[in-house]
Amino acid sequence: MPEGAEELELSLWADAQAFALLRERFPGTPTLVVYLPGPLSTYRLTSPEVDLQVQRGDGPTRFPRRALAELSDHLCRRIAEITLAGDGEFVDLRPALWELALHEPIHGPRDWKHLNRIGQERLAEVVATRLNGAGADTCASLRVHLGG
Repeated sequence: MPEGAEELELSLWADAQAFALLRERFPGTPTLVVYLPGPLSTYRLTSPEVDLQVQRGDGPTRFPRRALAELSDHLCRRIAEITLAGDGEFVDLRPALWELALHEPIHGPRDWKHLNRIGQERLAEVVATRLNGAGADTCASLRVHLGG
């Protein structure tokens, strides 16, 4: 099992439990879950490897670009499965952010870990469009976006 896989699965299990509790407490309430990617899953990466900041522990800080893409795609699919199994609606924000991030930074400059105003406006547009009935409950592929 890859490093961190057990913790990741526990986090996804907790997400499923939280969604089930939401459904139990508020039955019939329309629910939209948005998959919001981290900054590294937003921009078109050209390097075969990426460096990232480790929040805790002494784990590795450099990963193949392909591994990042596979993890992002896996998380998106799993969160979509959890949401749809709970009769919720799901939207993958990555394609809308990818399109925007090709032309300008959508994070920073004060905080590079969170969307800036441009990114937040795109998030709001996607959610508003989805609440009006447009869109699909599927995940795009970061691996395909990055070119393999």
